[in-house]
Amino acid sequence: MGFLSNIFSKQTCELCGKEVGMLSRAKLKDGKFICSDCAKDCSKFFSPTVYDLEEVKKHIDYMKKQEELYNKEFEPLQDKINTIKYIGGSGLMFADSIGMFEVKCPKNKEQKVKELFRYDEMMDFKIYVKENPEGAGYKYQETGVQIKMMLDAPSTDYHTKHYITKYVKEFTIPVGKNTNDIEGGMVYDHLMKIFGLNSGTYNMSKIKSTYRNLDEINRYFDRDKYSKLADDAERKVLGKTIEEIYSK
Repeated sequence: MGFLSNIFSKQTCELCGKEVGMLSRAKLKDGKFICSDCAKDCSKFFSPTVYDLEEVKKHIDYMKKQEELYNKEFEPLQDKINTIKYIGGSGLMFADSIGMFEVKCPKNKEQKVKELFRYDEMMDFKIYVKENPEGAGYKYQETGVQIKMMLDAPSTDYHTKHYITKYVKEFTIPVGKNTNDIEGGMVYDHLMKIFGLNSGTYNMSKIKSTYRNLDEINRYFDRDKYSKLADDAERKVLGKTIEEIYSK
């Protein structure tokens, strides 16, 4: 009875002080609680339940800086941003001039804050497919592009300097449904451009099916160029880079 009582009893949100019930709160790793409204201050890709309160506070502070960066550097570029939208509102918005992109997805539409990811935080990309059962009419139920982030890089030597977005390993962007063709559409084409690839410089069949090793990637991907663009944008808005702000 005591166990059930604890589950169904109201708890106090550690961030705003509001009392909340079981359906409108998240329990953190250290046993403390935050309300669902405060959880909307987190990234749509961030799961508060696997972090403690101090880590969640740091993340929310980071997201406030992301919002400022978005409003002052990304938003003014709307007429120059390469916007690519696909199934169910999913897609990417690329801002090549500052080396950053936004991920659009229907997940957690009510998040309060905007978020950007840096080109130099990407490790690699590839095409994925989900096959239909035999006789379904179309060979593939879904096709799209997956982007592997540097969190999954096999060596810390290649991690970006400030990988504060440690909660994101991979993005999956659906491109087409019920089709016989394997392709990644305009997302794939723009990622090719960013990574410095074309059919004359690389084995295209390989990149379409598997992630590459970092030596292959960095042969063509000018990571330093995009690091500088993103660093400059962060310094312009925040006075320092994100790495400089959060480095110990």
